[in-house]
Amino acid sequence: MDAGNYYLGTNLAATALVLGWFLADSSELGVKTSPLLKTGVVALAIVAVPYYLLRYKGWRQSLKSFGIFSVFFVGYLVVLFAFEFVGTMS
Repeated sequence: MDAGNYYLGTNLAATALVLGWFLADSSELGVKTSPLLKTGVVALAIVAVPYYLLRYKGWRQSLKSFGIFSVFFVGYLVVLFAFEFVGTMS
């Protein structure tokens, strides 16, 4: 597989997962989010997700949610590096 296609696919999958979580979470909270925030989650999640958490969940719940998000993000990176390592072995 071409490395460019691999990276594009994994980035699109990760973006879709973050957007799906964001939409489900905001719906669960009953929060009506702006189109700009939705675009921000897709374009620059590293800034938009912490902003969303702090704005709509408060400090305590934001830290808990960000900790859970960080664990999943590290797991995602481990899987990516593992697949890359396996890909270079062949």
